[in-house]
Amino acid sequence: MRRKKSLSLIIVMMILAMGIGYAYLSTTLSINGTTDVDSNSWDVHWDNIQVIDGSVTGDQVITAPTIDSSETTVTYHVRLKEPGDFYEFAIDAVNDGTIDAMVDTITSKLNNVVITTLPAYLDYSVTYLSGQTIEQNHLLAANSADTYKVRVAYRNDIDPSELPSTAQSLSLSVSITYVQADSNATVAHSFGTDSWDTVISNVKTGIIPKYYQVGMTKEIEMGDRGTHTVRISNISTPNECNNQNFSQTACGFVIEFANIMWTSRLTMPEVYTNVGGFPMTSTYSGFSGYLLNLFPEPVRSNMLTTRVISGHGPDDPNNFITYDKIYYLSMVEIYGTDTHGGELYDNVSTSETRQLDYYSITNTSLTNKAPAKKTLDSVSKSWWLRSADTTSNQSFLDVYKDGSITSNFSDNYQIGSSPAFRLG
Repeated sequence: MRRKKSLSLIIVMMILAMGIGYAYLSTTLSINGTTDVDSNSWDVHWDNIQVIDGSVTGDQVITAPTIDSSETTVTYHVRLKEPGDFYEFAIDAVNDGTIDAMVDTITSKLNNVVITTLPAYLDYSVTYLSGQTIEQNHLLAANSADTYKVRVAYRNDIDPSELPSTAQSLSLSVSITYVQADSNATVAHSFGTDSWDTVISNVKTGIIPKYYQVGMTKEIEMGDRGTHTVRISNISTPNECNNQNFSQTACGFVIEFANIMWTSRLTMPEVYTNVGGFPMTSTYSGFSGYLLNLFPEPVRSNMLTTRVISGHGPDDPNNFITYDKIYYLSMVEIYGTDTHGGELYDNVSTSETRQLDYYSITNTSLTNKAPAKKTLDSVSKSWWLRSADTTSNQSFLDVYKDGSITSNFSDNYQIGSSPAFRLG
């Protein structure tokens, strides 16, 4: 008889008229069937709960997540008072036995009925820590662990009419059954832990949406510049990307530095000018030499040569088209607009490039600017864009340290470098 273990995540939530009263999560792990396999052992259990930063704290946490003495149940009580509140934690499904296991079934239910939709005001998910979906046949090898992420949130992106008008009781559950692994077992992929060779192979075979999702991050070694964090900022390729007058910089599998690598000036051949645009800067010339050579070899060898359209200032008649492996972003690619205060700010228009998936998903705009913020050594700093300021013949655009759009003299200011590139 095949050995099975079922990990059941159960939430019972009291929803008040203007908020979520409390949430109760019970996780049970059970064994169905018996077997004797010489000296081998079957031991799949819960371990190592870690509450994720940003979760509600203080008196909103009635009982912190706790694993019981049998290591089969996790319980917690939490109060979500207002839209935007959430509680999220990571927990390990550990295989301490000698028999490989794999996911057999995953069942999600709301009030004991298989989930088709959730209430509009509720966000609930159980995924791997990376955000990847848990799928049938994913391997949990002997002496290994998979980290799950459990999230309950009171959504803040809904219309007031969608709030509950009366108290409600909701029971949500996710049951994950593990069985002894066989030849159908597959490895769950994570952008954060897969090797660059594996990432590139998956990208080339076209299975990006299955394994890798927008917003996932990964560390990258950059030679004498140390270790940095990159994120997946785009995976889509809409039809306009095939237009020869369209920049490819927000098309396909785009990886962007999530932090600032260093600060520098955009030095021009002549001081205080943006004539010739970004391709005339010393930073641009360094992209194909010094910076490119810092990347790990698999990444460097599989960067796509990208058609890059860079904006021009008032003393140039046209935008600049180059073909590069590394590039800075433009205003449209972050905020989804080329105007600011009713005035054209970037000549790379919305018909020549598009907002990256990451900034679209996070609703980044000139008013919702926080997702555009980046840091250097944990301190918020400004970072350069590739576009000349349309209103000045001396300046280039940059993202200010609070995430807003601004511009600065190319030769005067030390501003952050945070480039992007495409793999394929």
